Amino acid sequence: MIKMAGECSHENTGVNQIALFSEVSKFHGHVCPGLTYRDYGKQAFTFICRGGGKAVRFVLKSEFNIENLDPELSELCPRVMSGTATEAETLDFGTQMNCVSEYMREMPAEEIFDIKHVNVEIPRKARIFNSVKCSKCGEMFAESRARMENGEIFCTSCYEEYTRGW
Repeated sequence: MIKMAGECSHENTGVNQIALFSEVSKFHGHVCPGLTYRDYGKQAFTFICRGGGKAVRFVLKSEFNIENLDPELSELCPRVMSGTATEAETLDFGTQMNCVSEYMREMPAEEIFDIKHVNVEIPRKARIFNSVKCSKCGEMFAESRARMENGEIFCTSCYEEYTRGW
């Protein structure tokens, strides 16, 4: 059985699926030390044990389709994602997705993923940066991501890059 540890949201929905399988709920070093996310756009995930140097790779089976678990999702999903669904359809979609997620947590991982042991180079440990406060939103963020303008510190989401329009 697969346990859910919380919520995880990312452009790559496979990351959400891995959160279901691995009990990973946040991308923060204190909650999940050593998690490295490399966005290659793949539905493939490698878990490495630093101590023993062993690794296991999960690759989403090409024939696996969540809509096969609930065919109504294939009708609702495009409307919900495009914002054209009614409020009732959106609520129904959420309920159906929760049911499908619960069902998937009970499925053997081998029905969803091709799983194999692999040899990989172990990534170096992440450097921990100081936290700084954004001058605009007031939120704390990693110093390495800071943008400076007129002596003020901005996070990447608040910083307005000067491009002269091109």
